Amino acid sequence: MKEHAMKSPDPQLHLVLLSLQSCQAILNERRCDTANILAVAILDLRMKLNGITDSELKALCEHILDEQSQSASEATTEGARRPRALRALSLAQDALKHGHASV
Repeated sequence: MKEHAMKSPDPQLHLVLLSLQSCQAILNERRCDTANILAVAILDLRMKLNGITDSELKALCEHILDEQSQSASEATTEGARRPRALRALSLAQDALKHGHASV
């Protein structure tokens, strides 16, 4: 069965997204782990708003992680020490923010 994500032009969802991002920023400033839960919710909402399927996101994350693993210089950065799933989430969010989500 083929996945299908619908783009959502709903302005209320965009307001919810802005609110979640604001809450996440506050939690990040306080170094609260709950910010990671909001990151997942934000990613899910962005995917819905942009019509991105789970399989497209997975392909994007795998591509980005493969590129990073080829770079030896990143082995000592803070990002490389984070668990792979959290790095993938962070990279996917950055890609969606900057409109690089086409796979």
